[in-house]
Amino acid sequence: MDIISIVSAAEAVEPTGVAGALGLDVRLFLAQLINFGLLATLLWYLLFRPLTKHMADRSSRIAEGLAGAERAKQELETVAVTRERIMAEAKEKAAALLTKADDEAKRIIAASVVDAEKKADSIKERTAVELTAAKAQLLVEVRNSAADLVVLAAEKALRGTIDVKLDKKLVTEVLKETRV
Repeated sequence: MDIISIVSAAEAVEPTGVAGALGLDVRLFLAQLINFGLLATLLWYLLFRPLTKHMADRSSRIAEGLAGAERAKQELETVAVTRERIMAEAKEKAAALLTKADDEAKRIIAASVVDAEKKADSIKERTAVELTAAKAQLLVEVRNSAADLVVLAAEKALRGTIDVKLDKKLVTEVLKETRV
């Protein structure tokens, strides 16, 4: 059955009954009904299906984007926690290095102090030895000078008159001079 036969069959029907009472032309109504069906089918296949497919694709892309954003947010939080942990470890290592460097500096300072004290003691000992040697040398020189003076006094005494009193007096004077 084709459309023309349906339309001609509709013309044969008298506008009686409910349709005639309402003032409807059955032929025109059937034609409009067929046009509406064709248009609805065309719109369904050409517009509604591609539009719903496009909307579904867009919804899935949005869902993927939201899931990606959530993953990125979780990764960012993980990175922040990792960064904080690494920073804490770095601070601990830096504190340990500072403590170690401080201890090493104290050890070096203590060793330097001990070394300086040893050098000072060595200098004191060397100075004491040098002073003792200088003192001994000075005593030797004083004794030699005293002996020379005694010899001179004896020569003077012998050149002059030999007087026992004068000799004793000269020896006493020389001895007094050497004791000073």
